[in-house]
Amino acid sequence: MGSHTGLQTEWVIWDWDQRRSLDVLIPRDVEDEFIYEALTKFIDTIPPDVTQVTLDEHGALVVGSSDPHDTRVFKLKYLQQLINTVDYLNLTLGIVHGDICPWNPLIDPTTDNLQLFDFNSAAKLGWDGDEANNVEFQYDPDRNDVKFTIFTIHQLITREFSFRQEFYPEELDASEIMSQETWDQHPDSKLDSPVEAYRQLLSEWVERRAVEDKKVDHFSKAAQPLEWPALVDDPFLDADGTPLWRWCWMGRRPPMGKRLGDGHGRHVGVVGRYD
Repeated sequence: MGSHTGLQTEWVIWDWDQRRSLDVLIPRDVEDEFIYEALTKFIDTIPPDVTQVTLDEHGALVVGSSDPHDTRVFKLKYLQQLINTVDYLNLTLGIVHGDICPWNPLIDPTTDNLQLFDFNSAAKLGWDGDEANNVEFQYDPDRNDVKFTIFTIHQLITREFSFRQEFYPEELDASEIMSQETWDQHPDSKLDSPVEAYRQLLSEWVERRAVEDKKVDHFSKAAQPLEWPALVDDPFLDADGTPLWRWCWMGRRPPMGKRLGDGHGRHVGVVGRYD
């Protein structure tokens, strides 16, 4: 099991606290428990732009690689495509993505079009949730897609990591971002249009959605509300058999997963090896 690179095994970890994924290379012949113990020591100290780390046989961090996509241009058309996608989800299907952030849009290299993935936090607009399954798919107004889109674009332009510094959705106030006189473009942020063009497009959309959201405030009022089946039993249970979270891997999926905790009830992440 696992993907072997010479004398190393490649793992993937989803760091929930930092809301990012990491590729982790470890010595090939060590026990599985090695990575759980090692990661608890340094997971919160890895810089936000690092996407790959290597551990030595003693569990020490020896190599870190930065994000290889930092030089990609975020085109103005990508913002328009993201807006169109959010409108379709919210107003046509009655679905709220609930976790729009800089690392969830993807660009298809063959079509040069934006795609949105990771619907792990998706909800039905205005719904109280599935009472038979721990109110899964319950709508949380603090996870509003318009608000999260604003923060996503602001972060892509300025590289101010609002999502990490203010982790909880209720702490994010989009009006503070939109009211700023200027958004200073970070030297590493590559755009194909002036910053003001992105801000103008966002502002016009926010004004339009403020009107439309009063008309479509529940998934049943959407143009083509989408229904989906009830959630299956969650495989991660506590000592009493209560589901701890809804687990979903999009893209490459490890054949196994395990909680990573500090022994005091705080979970750090979930790890798994690649096939």
